[in-house]
Amino acid sequence: GCQQRSVHRQSGCPVNVSVGHEYEYQQVRAARPSRVLVIGSGVGGLACALAAAGRGHATAIADGEFPFGGLLGLRATVPFNEEIAESLEMFASQLADAGVTTMATVDSAEGLRAHITRWEPDVIVDATPGEPLRTVVPWRAYDLDRVMSGRVGADELGQTVGVIGSSYAAVEAALRLASDGHDVTVLGDARAFARDTHPQLAYRAVERLEKAGGRLLPSVSYLDLV
Repeated sequence: GCQQRSVHRQSGCPVNVSVGHEYEYQQVRAARPSRVLVIGSGVGGLACALAAAGRGHATAIADGEFPFGGLLGLRATVPFNEEIAESLEMFASQLADAGVTTMATVDSAEGLRAHITRWEPDVIVDATPGEPLRTVVPWRAYDLDRVMSGRVGADELGQTVGVIGSSYAAVEAALRLASDGHDVTVLGDARAFARDTHPQLAYRAVERLEKAGGRLLPSVSYLDLV
């Protein structure tokens, strides 16, 4: 979004939401500051914690199921995406400057109770990812985030892997798998891939996947896979 003007004739950034809107956002101090605990350190959780701290709330943030950066952190592990890690460094610096307290990962109900006891929040914000949509297929199937985070190992995946989806995330996941040595095919229900991102980013991702030996099959009816 930051590489060329959009139809609105302005730049935009999927990480720094204030780009192009610097004069629109006004930090209004809260009349009665609260204690806020944000669970989940993806882009949404990080932006929420910074906004709360900017309004004068005492704010703490804890990683959810994923490490710092959430899905953004997982994307940083995709080949050619190493620069994304700089965004995580930016957020870490901003959190420190804003006085946001960072807490340990919340990986269980007991861990959440421990954070609540320690921080005594007035407000808890759940910024963890929602449940992914699932397509019923006659094979072993794993959620994209579990594969990207390494929770599903190479032996468990097997040599031949199919990625279901036409999104940018599906292409990036396939690139990661192909670079790791898997024989990857992306099965998309649309006529083109990665159309949910900037055209230049989509072109590069598809090009890199094909160079890594991955295949893309468009216009696949998922009902035919059942």
